Amino acid sequence: VDNLINNLPCILKSSRQFLAWNLERGEKKVPIKPDGRPWGDYQDPTCWRTFNDALDLVDRRRAFGIGLVLPSPQQIKTLSGFNLIPELVAFDGDAKRSSMAARYSVPEHISDYVRSANTCSEFSPSLKGLRALAFGTIRTEKQNITKHFGDGTELSLYRGGWVTLSGLSLGNSPTSIEHRQQAIDRIMAEVWPELNVSNLAVSELASPTISPIHEGEHFILDWSRSVPEDRIRQFIQGLNRTPKQLADITAAWDLKRGWDHGN
Repeated sequence: VDNLINNLPCILKSSRQFLAWNLERGEKKVPIKPDGRPWGDYQDPTCWRTFNDALDLVDRRRAFGIGLVLPSPQQIKTLSGFNLIPELVAFDGDAKRSSMAARYSVPEHISDYVRSANTCSEFSPSLKGLRALAFGTIRTEKQNITKHFGDGTELSLYRGGWVTLSGLSLGNSPTSIEHRQQAIDRIMAEVWPELNVSNLAVSELASPTISPIHEGEHFILDWSRSVPEDRIRQFIQGLNRTPKQLADITAAWDLKRGWDHGN
């Protein structure tokens, strides 16, 4: 519990997108229902909890661990009261079925991919895998993609579903969730060349989007977290804008002018 409290990125702790889970038959990790019974459904928002609520169940030994839901854009839109964190990608390097792995020791060909993302990373609950979280997207319609290697190891990327959390930080990794779209694209091009990520046109790559948010006395332009700061800076300077982006930012500034007059 202390590891989760001390090492989980603060940006996640204010959201209601956590699951409490237990191990059921076959060592399957199963979310807990709102009433505490097993076999909850990660797609059911009533099973989603705040960080403190999920942690309390672990602390009282009612749950084995906690997990994080990676919500869909539709869920983010409709569940505004949950303060969901969008555009999260989870890296999962799993070696628990490999004879090459030991506790806190993951084969390099798996760990190197996770480490190369250079974002908040931790050991998985099995201690024979690594997990990392980054802002970005995986360029496929699938919620996750997995590459199985011949030695029993596997590498997965998730943009939907849910992942377990341990709070057992990987040494020297950042403590915050970073924007890592370029790293995601590079890993996908190397591990999943059949998806042709490297051949995407510039116009298909992540581009800045903005959402105006009214919070009391403040008017906030919430920039897409999947875009590096240099791309946002270019966008503000008028470089590589699409007609839709220009229309979006014009509409946002029109809203701000109206907000200024009213405040």
